[in-house]
Amino acid sequence: MTLFEDYSIYDVSELESVMEPEWPMECRQIKPGKFEYLDSAVDLSGIRIFWPSVNQTIRAKQARLGNGFCFSVPISLSGFVHVDCREINPEDGVLLFPGMELDYLIPQNTRFMTIDVDLSRIPLSLPCRINHPVQLLDKAAKNELLRYCSFVTKSIQHKLSHPIPNQKNHIRHFRNGVVHRLSQVLKAYFTRNPDDTKVNATAEANRLVSKNITEYLSDWNADHPPSISKIAQEFGLSERNLYRHFNQWLGISPYQYYQIEQLHRFHHYLRTDEQRKGAVTRAATKAGIGNYCRAISVYKKHFQESPGETIKKCNRL
Repeated sequence: MTLFEDYSIYDVSELESVMEPEWPMECRQIKPGKFEYLDSAVDLSGIRIFWPSVNQTIRAKQARLGNGFCFSVPISLSGFVHVDCREINPEDGVLLFPGMELDYLIPQNTRFMTIDVDLSRIPLSLPCRINHPVQLLDKAAKNELLRYCSFVTKSIQHKLSHPIPNQKNHIRHFRNGVVHRLSQVLKAYFTRNPDDTKVNATAEANRLVSKNITEYLSDWNADHPPSISKIAQEFGLSERNLYRHFNQWLGISPYQYYQIEQLHRFHHYLRTDEQRKGAVTRAATKAGIGNYCRAISVYKKHFQESPGETIKKCNRL
């Protein structure tokens, strides 16, 4: 990564590939529309600061591999953000430990600041165990961290167009400043809040239910969706509770989620087919799509492009 970088991503599948290998991600666009992910990033040699924003509602599962961790704070929220089925408030932070996987629901037009720390280069103390990755932060400490990271980002941008001597010293100074302020914010994770016990237990129970059902729907590769009664029976829920769970968590029905999974499988096979001739038909068959004509219409509405246009973007025409 260069010292400073701006980039834009206009395909949800490209976002998954960009995150590899340190942050493996599985991403689903929940609402139809043109996808746009914007980010600015600063590399301080062991500390990286990101300013991501996304214009579409997405569900994402993400991990942090290697000897490092990610810490994120919301900057602007346009709706309810959920991490492992726990709602994020404006004063909360999200901590992604090494080897941990988190499940996000991020509404459209949401912006975060994320700090990624390479622990092999930056010796930062972390708690051995946390109650939940979402934690209420000290407001003053969080705002100071945001202010300083914004100052660092703007300073780096300015220095790239107006080079000055001793750039390494400036980078080291900025890095130390971020580490100091981040340490203050992370103190919230070293204390236990008894009020969180019930909230965390409810979130964990909902997370397990959501994980099992969405994996079940993802693996259902047939030309017809499973019935609501079958899903409810499979997981010991009433149909009413099943609908309520999906509506509270994703704002859609189980059938709509199944359809989104099917569309993303279709999208994936279109992008990865090595041959031009018959690619659309092969992709539809692999995705378990029976009503071919209707699927094309739904695909165009969801991704704002035809299957043929998806193939063109991958430079296979």
